Amino acid sequence: MNEGEQLLDLYHRKYSDAAIARRMGEPWTRRQVQWWRKQNQLPSHGKHFVAGRACDTPERKARYAARWHARLREVWYCHAVRHGWAHLLTFPADRSRGRADEVEGYPLTRRMVDVLTLLRDHGPMTRRQLSRSLCEHNRLFDGKSIRAILALLGWGLIEKQMAYRRETVYTLAPLAMLDITQHHAAGATEKSFSGAE
Repeated sequence: MNEGEQLLDLYHRKYSDAAIARRMGEPWTRRQVQWWRKQNQLPSHGKHFVAGRACDTPERKARYAARWHARLREVWYCHAVRHGWAHLLTFPADRSRGRADEVEGYPLTRRMVDVLTLLRDHGPMTRRQLSRSLCEHNRLFDGKSIRAILALLGWGLIEKQMAYRRETVYTLAPLAMLDITQHHAAGATEKSFSGAE
């Protein structure tokens, strides 16, 4: 199979220009593949094609998105456990310990875990102190931080107080240190949140 046939074969297998260039090896580059494609009047596959894998159908796109979200939730879960917030996460059913049903925990994102950890380790903090500690270059909170703070306030895991000079001070609520099963026993509010990370 000559180079032209190889290029055509990779193109028909829905590889992107960059992926074709990688498969062809030296001296091919993405721009050379793009030039060859235009010379042969072949349309681009566009940005929907990732590293040589076709994502052209809605089912494939949905599967790819579901895998990506599952991986992201796994990363968030590991981050929460590593920083000592496993007691707020979902408990699986464990009949040996007397839990017949799964207990739904809080969907903590990475930013939420960072805020909880800062408040636990460094005591009450103002917005500016939290912002500096989260490495946001002395700006006020961005959208992710605001959503994380609002969700944590709504769930009762942190508390807001007014302090000197009318600055808002955030503190860790006692509820944050309880086990998730104790939250349900205490009748904690319903948890609903749409991504703050």
